[in-house]
Amino acid sequence: MLAHQPMDEIEFEVPWDEGAVRIVEQLERSIVRLNLDSQAESVSLVNAIEVHLESGAVDIQVLRPLTDAFRALASARAIDRKKLKLDGRLASLLRRFAPSTPR
Repeated sequence: MLAHQPMDEIEFEVPWDEGAVRIVEQLERSIVRLNLDSQAESVSLVNAIEVHLESGAVDIQVLRPLTDAFRALASARAIDRKKLKLDGRLASLLRRFAPSTPR
C-alpha cells in the first residue's frame, strides 16, 4: 500500500520554462498594480504570451509578434514602459527562446 502524500508536497514536472512564465507573471502584476486605463487590453496580450509559453512548444515566430503587439499597445496607449520595465522584461523573454547561432 502506498503512503498518502499531500498534494502540496508532490512535485510535478511542467513542460514549460518556469523562468519565462515568471517574467510574464511579473509583467502582469505590474500592469495590475499600475491600474492602467488599458489594463484589460494589456493583460489580454500578456495572457496570450503566457498561454503560448505554457504550451511547451514555444516558437519564436509566434512569441516575437506577441511581444511586438504588446510594445505597440504600450506606445499607442502611452503606457510608461519604464514603470513596467517592459523593454528589459520582453528582451529577456525573447533571449530565452532565440535560436542559438553557431560559433
